[in-house]
Amino acid sequence: MINSIIDARFQLIIKNAKVLETAIFYNFSAGFVRYPAEIIVLSGINEKGALLFDISRPFYSEGGEADVAFPAQLRFYKKNAEYWLYADGSASVETANPGAERVTIIFKIEHAELIALVAQPSLKRKWLQYFIYFLFSFYKDDKSYSNVKGAFTNVQLT
Repeated sequence: MINSIIDARFQLIIKNAKVLETAIFYNFSAGFVRYPAEIIVLSGINEKGALLFDISRPFYSEGGEADVAFPAQLRFYKKNAEYWLYADGSASVETANPGAERVTIIFKIEHAELIALVAQPSLKRKWLQYFIYFLFSFYKDDKSYSNVKGAFTNVQLT
């Protein structure tokens, strides 16, 4: 029973990751040579449920080689989407050619958060609300309006 609930939640996370498709990759390795943080596009999911994507090889690898396995985070976003997805886990480098500019990363999800966004009124609607408020703010107090009107009627022209 518990395994079926966990599998259903995991399938929901994978489904939402496929829908959002783009993420920001963060490397939390303690090593000197690290893979850079960058925007990634999800290229697939393997049979074990790990996410696959390509990233750039570190350009400053003269001091040594980057870690083969390291902690990382993916933050999935998409314009006009109703939710975000944050996934923490372990990333490992798939066997890569030494001369290749990009390497394939296998990301195993260990913890994930699905964050729903609250619907907000559109910007056009807000501007209209502010404009109407601005127009009627002058007519809030009848006394101040009559004082202004009276000031113009008492002016004498010579």
